[in-house]
Amino acid sequence: ALVTHNDAVFADSDLESIQQIGGSQKAGSRSTKTGRFGVGFCSCYHATDLPSFLSRDFLVVLDPHCAHVSDNRSEPGKMLCFLENPKTVASSRDTFEPYRVFGCSLQHSYPGTIFRLPLRTAEQAAASRISAQPFVGAPARGLLDAFLELLPELPLFLTHVHT
Repeated sequence: ALVTHNDAVFADSDLESIQQIGGSQKAGSRSTKTGRFGVGFCSCYHATDLPSFLSRDFLVVLDPHCAHVSDNRSEPGKMLCFLENPKTVASSRDTFEPYRVFGCSLQHSYPGTIFRLPLRTAEQAAASRISAQPFVGAPARGLLDAFLELLPELPLFLTHVHT
């Protein structure tokens, strides 16, 4: 899985918007947020069928195939306030353990966002309605190599630099 984080949190309106698959409320707006051009988070579906993120007090798992967190097609994912559900966190350690990174303890609100993208395997790609392309091996390595090659130039495109 690809796991990354930043120091921005999802606002309530962002949490509502991201649950509308393909229907961003930011597209075409004058917002300066990622997604204002209508792509944003949806771009992660090039690599995964099961993206998730933790922001503030919430773990959000998007499951468009309704195969992992829900079999109800009207609920293609789940959002859980982990601070209000410590028993669920304790009884589902395998689900929550990958988010105990970047200083996140799941005991307090997290002051940022952790994204987790389990890379699509060949087996998953064969059954996927999103993409028949696996994203392991050479494709994943190619993306990482391209990112590393561009890394020295990326600070030119940052809107805020913290030292």
